[in-house]
This record gives sequence, C-alpha cells and structure tokens, in this order.
Amino acid sequence: MNMNYEDRIVVALAALLHDIGKFEQRSKRLRRQHQTLGSYFVNEYLPNFGSDIKKRVSRIIKEHYDHSSTDPLTKIVMSVDALSASERLSVH
Repeated sequence: MNMNYEDRIVVALAALLHDIGKFEQRSKRLRRQHQTLGSYFVNEYLPNFGSDIKKRVSRIIKEHYDHSSTDPLTKIVMSVDALSASERLSVH
C-alpha cells in the first residue's frame, strides 16, 4: 500500500491510541465501549494539526472493531490490534 505522509501520521496515531479509552472504561467501570471513549479522548486532547488528521484518527479509533469498514487505514489498525491480542494470548 502506498500511503502519503498524512496517512502515515493518521495510522500511526490511531494505532498508538486505539485502546486509550480502556483506561477510562476500566478506572471508572463504565459500560460504554472503549472505542467511543477513545474517540472522545482524541477529540478533546489531541492537538489540532490544521487538517482533518484529528477527525480521521478519531473515526478509526471508533471503528477499529467494525469489520464492515472499507477504510484501508482502519483495516491496518484492526490487523495490528488482532496481532497484539494474539501475542498476549500466546504468552499466557
């Protein structure tokens, strides 16, 4: 896949932050999905880069469990999340 600079920034930030909502979810024992909380976190605290980077990162975080998504960047984050989860399972 050939990605431009902005796409690389978006997928890197989304991959790093895709589970950030789990901190709030677990600390406050919230029933809301961590994807929604993570999307909110990005919208509130990620700096505005002067383009739609913040909006795109937020959307990818919100959709990273949506297997019907056709966005290639969301699919990358889904793959990274699946690999990370399988690594944790193989350690235990």
